[in-house]
Amino acid sequence: KICQDVKQSLAPCLPYVTGRAPKPA
Repeated sequence: KICQDVKQSLAPCLPYVTGRAPKPA
């Protein structure tokens, strides 16, 4: 959805999807 960069880096995307980080690097 918002984080479509999962293809490149899923790790930094996880916290964003869970709602822990305001925005992935």
